[in-house]
Amino acid sequence: MSYTLGDIVSGLPPKGGGRQNWGVTSDNSIGMVAAMQAIKEITETAELEELKYQTPVPPAQPLVLTTGNPIIPIASLLATIGPNSSYPQFQPYANLFTDVTDQYDGWLWFQGNGFQPNAVNQSGRIIEYRRVPAVDMYTYGVTSNTQTSYGTAPSVYYTRFNQNYQIGPSPDQNYPFFFRLKLRHPFPATGQAAMPIFAPDTWQQIFQYAAILQLAKDEGINSTDSICKTATEFMTNRGMDMYTLRQVQMRRDERHNQRSLSLRTARYTHA
Repeated sequence: MSYTLGDIVSGLPPKGGGRQNWGVTSDNSIGMVAAMQAIKEITETAELEELKYQTPVPPAQPLVLTTGNPIIPIASLLATIGPNSSYPQFQPYANLFTDVTDQYDGWLWFQGNGFQPNAVNQSGRIIEYRRVPAVDMYTYGVTSNTQTSYGTAPSVYYTRFNQNYQIGPSPDQNYPFFFRLKLRHPFPATGQAAMPIFAPDTWQQIFQYAAILQLAKDEGINSTDSICKTATEFMTNRGMDMYTLRQVQMRRDERHNQRSLSLRTARYTHA
């Protein structure tokens, strides 16, 4: 990760038929807007290590599921980035992170005091992702005899609805927890050229050709033109066709569900 948004944009003209206006690196120039859009779209789904983030592990800066409250605002997870020195690369841009595009698991502790210095958390569990109807069933129905009351029990599942995670069942006590997440790539409103790109160096050309495709479409350049054809072939050959790459949030969320398999075979007998 040793290049900036300005590096990407300044390299567009040689790949775009010499169009110098595509390579202007001032804030919100057409090249900058196209490059930011390309980076956002690709990094939204691509599983890049450079955008992965883990909220602080208790007891350092505990996040806590509180009794009877099934909602975790995503904003509360993003708010941990600034003070989290375990991820110094994100700290200068903490106020620019606005969303989570993927999560790998959530963990909560059943035992141990996660609020005291040098506390030892003795046991816990992964809370697994499920779609909204399954988690609603656990949160509002399965452990409750009254329609208007929350069901409460140790939390088993979580889901995402808009900008919140919802836990099911609703916690029956306070639980320290953490999440492993992938962040949406941030960009500033000003000083855009200096923004570092949270992606491998080898992805610089991918972002450039994706931006060129967008710019070419905006100018009405035909898809059979050499500019479009070269950029399309470059992206497709690397598995980066935009329509193939794009996934809805729900499908990204459920990619990391834990699965258990049981192998069944016929009993061996000697004939």
